[in-house]
Amino acid sequence: MRTADERPEIKSVGNGLTFKRNLVGEADVRAGLYALADEVATRLRAHGLYAAAVQVLIKNPDLKSISRQKPLPWPSHLAREIGGAALELVKANWSLDAPIRMLTVTALNLTDGREGHQLSLLEPERPRNEKRERLEQSLDAIRRKYGKTSIAPGNVIKNDIGLEDIEIEEKP
Repeated sequence: MRTADERPEIKSVGNGLTFKRNLVGEADVRAGLYALADEVATRLRAHGLYAAAVQVLIKNPDLKSISRQKPLPWPSHLAREIGGAALELVKANWSLDAPIRMLTVTALNLTDGREGHQLSLLEPERPRNEKRERLEQSLDAIRRKYGKTSIAPGNVIKNDIGLEDIEIEEKP
């Protein structure tokens, strides 16, 4: 039992969006997924958490949906890694020519990053992506200081699918 001032443990961090128009083609899907993954990664870093798995929910214009998830090779809180895994899931489970009306990207199996990682003799060791880590932390600092829309990827600026409407919500 927890006291009134204790926050519940965060079990997943996700963000979804119903787009202004249907997404068709890899460029649309990539723009939507990476924008959502960026929001998820920002929230993970704010809480000091890492995702060990990613889940994608896809809805078509008829509101039929599928949900797929996959583990990440190693826990991450980088938008590029989360977005890449989400894009792999969509490509493997959805025709990019079929319209998508809504996407949700969720980070699952959250850790604080201190757990050990099982080393393998057959797989390469996790690459240290310190430059990417510093870059994404710098983006977080700029957005905190100047606002969420102060810096964004080029495919988000003046888009017609509604990416400027993405909001960061603090939900446990």
